[in-house]
Amino acid sequence: MIDEYKEALDELRFSPEAKRRMVQRIEVAAVVEPLPRPTRRSRALVIAAAAAVLALAVGCTAYASGMLGRASAPAKETPATTEVVDGIGRPDAHASSDGVTVTAEAVMGDRSNYAIVFSIAKDDGTPFEGIRENQDGTLALRFENLATVTVDDAPSRGTVSYFFDADPHDNAIQFVKASTIDTHGGTSFVGKDVYVKLHDLLAFDEDGEARTLVEGAWKMDFVADCADLSVDLPAGQTFAFDEGTATINAIMISP
Repeated sequence: MIDEYKEALDELRFSPEAKRRMVQRIEVAAVVEPLPRPTRRSRALVIAAAAAVLALAVGCTAYASGMLGRASAPAKETPATTEVVDGIGRPDAHASSDGVTVTAEAVMGDRSNYAIVFSIAKDDGTPFEGIRENQDGTLALRFENLATVTVDDAPSRGTVSYFFDADPHDNAIQFVKASTIDTHGGTSFVGKDVYVKLHDLLAFDEDGEARTLVEGAWKMDFVADCADLSVDLPAGQTFAFDEGTATINAIMISP
């Protein structure tokens, strides 16, 4: 059984040339001038570099754990090294209010989950001030309670959202909305309409007291034009479990 996993996960390895290109993308994304207004291309580069790191980490983590060997899969079965990056949707959607623009930068996911990345920036190019960073590196921010990000005909079974600063040298901050969807009946978020309603950006101090950082209302909609980035591994193996046996029905990984 372990040998089958080795072979399947080896298919996710990246060639030295692919790794070199990923590093170059990350280096390019890191070279910015102090506090420029972010461009769509520079933000997309950061997102693409992050996705490349995620994809590379899948293989690196497995090798570092010592669980995988170096058996190579046939070339014809090896997926394209840009498969994850190419599968990210880049919506052309934004909304402005009170001198602040929110832009939907990326949407990605698999058959059960999706994540949407938004950038938030002042139109005058100046940075946000007085934002506290949490211990985990996220920013102590929140949209007002009526804010929603929903996908048409893909009900959520659980959701998480957070803010972070992808590049401290520019004037944008990022907002991520991630959800697990109810897949009963084969529901998928891919190709569905996404509806976004965001209200009043709040900042929190160390005592949990909130203040309004930006008053505004941002509404937009776009299509989740992206790929299902799920990768299925071999299943059907039977193994000893307690005093009986168990069978693996399905194994799936994704970024």
